[in-house]
Amino acid sequence: MHQRGTEDPAERLQQKPETAKETDE
Repeated sequence: MHQRGTEDPAERLQQKPETAKETDE
């Protein structure tokens, strides 16, 4: 799952949902 490191929304969602939302949109 580490294709782009930790820039993947799914990856961030597992760590920080809040950050995932900001990165997703």
